[in-house]
Amino acid sequence: MREVTRGCCARGVGTGGLPRPESASLWHEPWIIQSICRFSAHSGQSAWSSPRPTGTRTDRGIAITRRFPLPPAELWQWPTEPDRTAQWFGRWSGDPSTGEVAVQLSAEDGAPMSTSAIHECTPPQRLVLGTGPRWVIALDITADDADSEGSADDSSGRMRISGATLTLSQDMDEAGFAAEVGPGWEYYLDRLVAATEDRDAEATAFEPDYLPGMAEHYRALFTGKATAGR
Repeated sequence: MREVTRGCCARGVGTGGLPRPESASLWHEPWIIQSICRFSAHSGQSAWSSPRPTGTRTDRGIAITRRFPLPPAELWQWPTEPDRTAQWFGRWSGDPSTGEVAVQLSAEDGAPMSTSAIHECTPPQRLVLGTGPRWVIALDITADDADSEGSADDSSGRMRISGATLTLSQDMDEAGFAAEVGPGWEYYLDRLVAATEDRDAEATAFEPDYLPGMAEHYRALFTGKATAGR
């Protein structure tokens, strides 16, 4: 395994660069229980429900978070190593030391290529990429508070597995733009969750759960109007 400080943060970039089972007996299988628990821990919802929007409004735009039972250094590999980004977003290529890389957006129609500028790269904490003035995306990774045993207590005193949280944020100030972009990032982050759990990210369907399903949530963040049915 390559060092986790490599990938799209290669030397020279630095911080200034860029379905329910048919048989009830299956419910006794450990992998079934573990999968349900992992899903619920990440999303805060039932494993059999449709995904719910989780994005919040910030003073500059929106932020969406997902928690992973992975240490920060391992989680960092998922948005920076090309073999891993290929599993949930798209494979990147090129020389990061130039300040930009090419990304093939494999989940989009036609799998188009896009050029991403690397604005900031601080392993294993922060990555900022941009494809234009309205498209600057920051990924911030923070570690859970945990003891030396690699675990921590939640508010009820129960033991939980320690890990890290990834927060994706993007500057924006228009409700219509947020209604289009927010659901897309929810979709990609759920694909990331699936990939880290060795599940098929392609099983995550964009329509209708994310769009139009989540559009009004993001519109309401900017208009102040309550989202019906959520």
